[in-house]
Amino acid sequence: MAAANQPQRPGKRRRKRGKRAQARQGVPPAAPPPAPHAAPPTAPRAATSAAPQRSKTSKPTVVAAPAGGTKAKRVTPLDPRLTKVISTLNQVPSRNSVTLFRLSWVASRSSAAFMSELRIAFWNADGLSTQKARLFKTLLSQRRVDIGLISETHLRPVDKLKISGYFVYREDHTSPIGTAYRGLAVLVHRNVIHQLLPVPQLQTSYDLGVEICIERQPTRVFAFYKPPQNRIAMADVHTLLDSPLPTILAGDFNAKHTAWNSNIVSPDGRRLLDDADRHGYEVLGPEVPKHYPYCAAHMPDVIDIAVTHGLAAAPSLDVLDNHLITDHQAVLLALKTTPMTTSLPSPKHREDWRIFAEHMAEHSPSFRAESSNQVRREVAVLPDAAVD
Repeated sequence: MAAANQPQRPGKRRRKRGKRAQARQGVPPAAPPPAPHAAPPTAPRAATSAAPQRSKTSKPTVVAAPAGGTKAKRVTPLDPRLTKVISTLNQVPSRNSVTLFRLSWVASRSSAAFMSELRIAFWNADGLSTQKARLFKTLLSQRRVDIGLISETHLRPVDKLKISGYFVYREDHTSPIGTAYRGLAVLVHRNVIHQLLPVPQLQTSYDLGVEICIERQPTRVFAFYKPPQNRIAMADVHTLLDSPLPTILAGDFNAKHTAWNSNIVSPDGRRLLDDADRHGYEVLGPEVPKHYPYCAAHMPDVIDIAVTHGLAAAPSLDVLDNHLITDHQAVLLALKTTPMTTSLPSPKHREDWRIFAEHMAEHSPSFRAESSNQVRREVAVLPDAAVD
């Protein structure tokens, strides 16, 4: 009974409300009662130099998040060459620290360019429909491709091919009755500095190329296609490689050899490899098959290859396992170098108010009215003046 008559302790939420009410009324909250067996307070220990320090672990450098709540971003480490340039600039005795800061900021923004690579995707479309073009556009965006080479587009001159973010160059082929067949297309990212090359006349093959700049040296890139019924002409390959500039040919050669991971050796493949050994150029193919014939009796094989000449380093080739609705898978050629790029300025529209004032003064009717009747007469004449 005694325990039942004792007042109950307020709950935790009730005590919080009581403290808030006391704070609103200006009453200081009561101090909590001391523990029954609490130890007497002791003076804080003085810090000694022999105290063990925590081992510092290496962590990635991050930028502190601003007060607005934006997430911190990881900083890309600078290229050693850029770090050396920045340290040299910081040692220059100059009062214009803003200039040095801007140079350092530009160098940090450009550091990713030194560590990136040239990415070329080549693919036999076997007829570039709207759906295939949309899928290939997604592939270019996901893989950050600089140049796309497409063979067998089967486009007519009246057909449109637009890929956002890329310049599109085409070489269409039509029969005398207007049927589209073969055809090549080259897609170049809008930031890559380039120029279209003239199309040479070949014997049994077809090509379309552009010239870009890699490490301050012009480099030529060609989309190449040889129909399977034609015999490869070594003169065609020599015509494209007969240049002091580094050259890359990529596409459907329809030439098989185990040297570039094909299952069999075809006559065109043997002829191409022998010519490459004699003239000193390289023939490269992906490690896995990229051509899956529609006929189940035929085995997957490698017929889309790359021919390079004059490159400082051999590129790598990887098959992109994307469903592009064709018997050919796209191949990504990556080269450990960076093409020269530029940032296209956004168009700026500036108003010329002087010309606007002159135009309005010349074409807008104006008059000086002395009375309301004169205003009515001038207003009645306005429609005729507007028509004139």
